[in-house]
Amino acid sequence: MARRHGTTVAALQKANGLGRSTLILAGHRLRLPADGTARRPGTVDTARGTTPSARPVGHGRAAVAFARGRLGTPYVWGGTGRGGYDCSGLVQAAWRSAGVTLPRTTYEQVHAGTRVRRAALRPGDLVFTHRLGHVQMYAGDGRVVEATRPVVRHAPLPAPRSVTAYVRPTRR
Repeated sequence: MARRHGTTVAALQKANGLGRSTLILAGHRLRLPADGTARRPGTVDTARGTTPSARPVGHGRAAVAFARGRLGTPYVWGGTGRGGYDCSGLVQAAWRSAGVTLPRTTYEQVHAGTRVRRAALRPGDLVFTHRLGHVQMYAGDGRVVEATRPVVRHAPLPAPRSVTAYVRPTRR
């Protein structure tokens, strides 16, 4: 993690008050050193993972920003851009804009990542409803962005009983 953020293990330990034997687990939030040893100031969420297949920090937010930029765009069955989007076409285009390739249909997209719990949702995660017949993108704060008739829109996160799966896309 230190190498990925342009710093040293010692600097991370110092910035977070960690000892040599401190165990860091997924979900722990770490501060990056503010002394100029890191390329980017801020925090690192270890729940985002460090494996090559894990979604890099910021890609989910970039995908959400793309989708939000399409609010009001017409819903078009089979649509993948320009004239309109359907639900999986919007998700595919949004993630493509963030540098992540996803398959075209909801039935394929549900297998293009890691299942997550509702409580662990992060912006960009996919929310599947209607027995995989519809996909939405979690936007944060209990909201989703979705392509549904008549237009791409914000909506509340569906009730748990309506959701078939929550998936965090992985980079391909």
